[in-house]
Amino acid sequence: MNKYDQVCKKFKAFSNSRGIDPYSISFTDIDYTFVADFDAYMQTLDNKQYMKHDKSDGKREKPDISTAGARKLHPNYIAKILQYTSSIFESAEKARLIRHEDNPFNTYSIKKIKTDREELTLEEVQRIIHLDLKPNTREWHSRNFFLFAMYCAGIRIGDVLCLRWSNITDDNRLHYQMGKNHKIQDLPLLPPALEILDLYRTGDETPNEFVFPYMKAGKYVDLWSDVKSIRDFDGLSGEQKIRFKQTVSAKEALVNNGLKIVREKAGISKPLSTHIARHTFARLAKEVHTDNALLQGLMKHSQLSTTENYMGRFSNDEQDEALKEIFKPLAPEMTRKNDLLKQFAALPIDALEKMLNDYKNNQNE
Repeated sequence: MNKYDQVCKKFKAFSNSRGIDPYSISFTDIDYTFVADFDAYMQTLDNKQYMKHDKSDGKREKPDISTAGARKLHPNYIAKILQYTSSIFESAEKARLIRHEDNPFNTYSIKKIKTDREELTLEEVQRIIHLDLKPNTREWHSRNFFLFAMYCAGIRIGDVLCLRWSNITDDNRLHYQMGKNHKIQDLPLLPPALEILDLYRTGDETPNEFVFPYMKAGKYVDLWSDVKSIRDFDGLSGEQKIRFKQTVSAKEALVNNGLKIVREKAGISKPLSTHIARHTFARLAKEVHTDNALLQGLMKHSQLSTTENYMGRFSNDEQDEALKEIFKPLAPEMTRKNDLLKQFAALPIDALEKMLNDYKNNQNE
């Protein structure tokens, strides 16, 4: 969902709670006191992550409500809503729709709290790898997306979903342009990442085809098939851009729903979401003492301080070696499948058939 959609929904709910038509409010009506009241109102709202869906007009919705004893919105989510609102006022000020002194966010202090970044341990990652999941289920896809993102230096899930086969080079590298900051990323595809890609190969895939299935279906699939680059995206109309972002956001939600099942089956107590793959990559890098500047290059952060927040200008060769080094602790898991396939391939067909039949007979006994 577009980030400003949440601003509009929260602002509308707040205005309605005060008996004010939100469409009648102008920039100059929103002063310091108005923002403080808006902030205080959001602190009373239930956290929708822990709410059940209510059906309204045939759609599944989670209304903004305040229930005694319910878990409330996280302070940092409220801060994000206020930051997005502040950016709207900043744009209005630059467009000279308001004067500098009429911008309440020039003096209002947006409060955030320091939190520990959720990340998986090596042992928890191994548990996810070893899960026996039925192919083509939501949790199976979600596990694949999560691990692929982690193996590829914490690539954001929105970028994973939008990958085309043209982003996979003949020399087994991942080359793509990040959606968030438009930076070019070029990484070696490690054996487990290649194994995941093999699960989605059909043998007749085209360069323009999405690698992963979630963007291959939906109302606007014909439009999305033509959005092959950031330049193509920039050429969309404003409404089409919003629809595209909403589509990607909806697909990300599907992945996160599948990860809830993965989390339960793996016996992991901490939250599990797509962004945790990025945090987990950073943790594994820290555990093998990867240089922060090298990690900055791998994760394509604009500032080293951002990388250091995840962690507590080198050549591509150095970055490639750093990526391989990070996943050495998982090397047995990464090579096991390839080793087995090589052993099976070396067996005569009749010996392989006999072995499979013996296994089935033993399972039935």
